[in-house]
Order: sequence, then structure tokens, then C-alpha cells
Amino acid sequence: MALISEWMQQCGKKVLDNAGIVRDACFAVAESFIFGFRLIMLLCAGLATASAAVAWRKIPAESAARVPDFGDVAAAEESRW
Repeated sequence: MALISEWMQQCGKKVLDNAGIVRDACFAVAESFIFGFRLIMLLCAGLATASAAVAWRKIPAESAARVPDFGDVAAAEESRW
């Protein structure tokens, strides 16, 4: 009977030790997903900023103030109907 009691105590101890390892592993996996998500969001923010900077440099400032001239396109559409 003492042997069975000792065996049960050892098994219980192993299960508790393994539960801590499993908990730590789950925590590590969750932390790695959070780290990956933050890294990708930082990369996306950097690319968006770079895109805005390139667009700001490529689009001339005077083109924003001008009204586009479509020429005879509007007149041609009106005459069709």
C-alpha cells in the first residue's frame, strides 16, 4: 500500500511539474504571436510613411491648386444626348 501511495505522489508531482511547463510554453507561444503582430504593424506603418513621402515629393504642389481642364469631353457628352 505504501508503494502505491508513493507512486501516486510521484505521478501527481510529475503532472504538476508538466502543467507548469505547458503553461510556460503556451505563454511563450502567445508572446511570440504578439511580437510578430507588432513587428508587422511597425513594418506596415513604415511602408505607409515611405509611400506618403514619395507621393509628396512626386506630386507637384501647383497641380493641387489647378482645376483640371477636360477640354471638349464635357461638350461631347452633352451633345450625344
